[in-house]
Amino acid sequence: MKKLFVVFISANVLLSCSNEQPLKAEEKVESSAIPTFDKPVVDPTKLLTIQIGGMSCEMGCGGAIRKELYATNAVDEITYDFKMGRDFNEATISFDDSKINDEKIIEIIQTINKNQFSVKEASVTSITSTEKDSNKSSANSASVTHKNSSLGDKNIVANIGQSIVGLIVKSLFRR
Repeated sequence: MKKLFVVFISANVLLSCSNEQPLKAEEKVESSAIPTFDKPVVDPTKLLTIQIGGMSCEMGCGGAIRKELYATNAVDEITYDFKMGRDFNEATISFDDSKINDEKIIEIIQTINKNQFSVKEASVTSITSTEKDSNKSSANSASVTHKNSSLGDKNIVANIGQSIVGLIVKSLFRR
């Protein structure tokens, strides 16, 4: 019984003691699960909306497309309307047409992963300065929301672990 008690006390100490301060909602958290790319600074002038076939997931397939298009240093942002099971998913790409054109973007997408992706429909529109400003402010608020939600998850997991060990130790003392 004493050995079991010592094991539980040791587990509690290991789980509850750390040199790190508790995370606050305002702190910036880096996540290795989210792929990041060296996104170039681009002043977009056009918006390309395309239907892409061959996407099995937004994270992997969308990440492969982002990586190749950001490498052109002519693409500002890529967003997806992805639903699992669809034959074609929509991508919206803002780019600088003085550096690349829509045909080249489509060509790049179709050659990624040994021609995994196909493009069904494409339309190009011009971007006004008002649209650029509203897109940047909405992107900033979305990233802040994501960072705050990941902070909550880490704190919840730590608190649950400490609570479970605490309940086990309390139940041992009641006997």
